[in-house]
Amino acid sequence: MSLDDRKKLVRHHIDLSWNKGRTALAEQLHSKDFLYKSSFIGRPLTSSAFAQMVQDIRHAMPDLQVVIEECIAEDNKVVTWSTLIGTIQKPALGYPPSDKVLSISAMAFWTLTPSNEIQEICTMFDMESFRSQLGLAIQPFAAKALP
Repeated sequence: MSLDDRKKLVRHHIDLSWNKGRTALAEQLHSKDFLYKSSFIGRPLTSSAFAQMVQDIRHAMPDLQVVIEECIAEDNKVVTWSTLIGTIQKPALGYPPSDKVLSISAMAFWTLTPSNEIQEICTMFDMESFRSQLGLAIQPFAAKALP
């Protein structure tokens, strides 16, 4: 599979899962040992747990759209920079509903198996910007890092 094909696979996964909510189809792209890691979830998720998390978030944010800003591939790795856009209409992951349209940046590092299944996704979200957009208290990095 070419690097462009790997990027297409990742784009397809994002579209199926986050944009369309077709998580059963997205799961077919996962390896048997698939793991999802994220900056807003404290533990790795299996394929089925990832699908449930996506469904829960889409339930709370039915207008959610993920726009891929950049997609880069090298060897068995793909990196995406995306923007998630939508409103929280029902409580989700401990955050309250809001009528504000949120824009959340995310970077994801994807690892593919030799047979081009998605083995791991590690996603980092700009949670401070997200919290700020919701009007929630944010803490400067220096305050977090210093005793």
